[in-house]
Amino acid sequence: MLVTRPVIAGFVLLFAGGALAQAPAPAPAPAPAPATISVNAPATEGTGQAAPQSQAAPQSQAAMVPAGQPLPVTLDAPKSVSAPAAPASPKAESQVLREIYEHPNKGHEAFRLDWGKSSLSVNLLAQAQIATYVQKDALVDNGDPASAEGFRLRRARVGFYGTYRDVLGISMVVDIKDQESGGTSLSTATLLYKPFSFLNVALGTAPLPFSRGSFSSSSRLQMIERPMSIQRIVPAAQLGLAVMGTLAGGMVDYVTGVYNGQPSRYGFGPLDRGFLYAGRLQVAPLGYMNPGESDYEQSPLRFAIGGDYYYCEDASIQTHAASADVALKWRGLSLLAEVIWDRRKPMDAPVAPSTLPSTTDRLAFYAQAGYFVVPRLLELAARYEWYDDHRYISDAGDMWLLTGGVNIYLLDGYLKAQVNYQHRNERKVPELKNDVLFIQFQVSL
Repeated sequence: MLVTRPVIAGFVLLFAGGALAQAPAPAPAPAPAPATISVNAPATEGTGQAAPQSQAAPQSQAAMVPAGQPLPVTLDAPKSVSAPAAPASPKAESQVLREIYEHPNKGHEAFRLDWGKSSLSVNLLAQAQIATYVQKDALVDNGDPASAEGFRLRRARVGFYGTYRDVLGISMVVDIKDQESGGTSLSTATLLYKPFSFLNVALGTAPLPFSRGSFSSSSRLQMIERPMSIQRIVPAAQLGLAVMGTLAGGMVDYVTGVYNGQPSRYGFGPLDRGFLYAGRLQVAPLGYMNPGESDYEQSPLRFAIGGDYYYCEDASIQTHAASADVALKWRGLSLLAEVIWDRRKPMDAPVAPSTLPSTTDRLAFYAQAGYFVVPRLLELAARYEWYDDHRYISDAGDMWLLTGGVNIYLLDGYLKAQVNYQHRNERKVPELKNDVLFIQFQVSL
């Protein structure tokens, strides 16, 4: 049964009015950066560029800022702080580094503090959902987006990203509320050392560099939720040491790391558990491709091919896993396809009792596509997924899913509304009634 229709109608009218109200405005040329602490104003509407920093002048700040634009805040640094040196030639940027460890809105921050050679960016993310149509067999515990109609807070997150001379960095993300973690948790805490584009070192807790669809920022997903196969196969964030970089002018990315390989994220693991080893290689023949799944930036033709592998041996189970993916972006069109496989085998002499009775192979594939029918405003998207949770047994874990979606981007993408309808079909058992229609509103600053 459909519910909350008046609420949804009101949101539709609100977003339609906001879309009509958006009008491109020319961005003024940025002023030379003084030795200041500055808080960046939000991006100028319709341009995708940050508003320029204010600087001392005979006119008042209010006279220098166009009507309707936020007033920049500038505080003079102590006189002993010298102006930063002229920037060096830009380094080729690692896509893996940016997607896993750095600010998802890097270069488009709403909040940034600059002090000499140091900077601090703050990322705020909130996602609220409305389930408007939920069939009787849908259960969140079975991987469905909702169990009943209603509202829920999906994520509330604060991220801090600090750098010194773009060589030393720190990344911390606190989940004030996250459905998966069940409450407050420190999801990312990483120290970064980036001396060269081809050599970066990260130590701390972060998403595992396995499966392209798993480490894309939650704020940049094309669909509201990740594919079910990723949620079930890919391990959660891991504590460990990773080495990564980019080669050939940004055309080749690599990352390899060793991790605790256990649910405990922050402490030393028991000595009877092994480590998790992971690696990923990605090739983008036409050059660097912007992170995220949608082509909001209206990119020139770019595509990337990637593959990864991990091995883990814990107290009772040995796991091998691999995935391969291909992604393409071009003028608002985006394509992503990935195949994921893992094999879990009970240890011959387990230290702890095994919860896995026999060797299990899981296999999954998904493909999704999106296109901006109105650039930077309205995107249509669809995804097909095939999943088998045990290759040697026919059961309810053999399924395919089809999801269709509409995405609306306002205020330079800081505000996003998404509507998804998901149909799920269990291939080897009588079909369950578990379709879901749900909406998500997101603010990411």
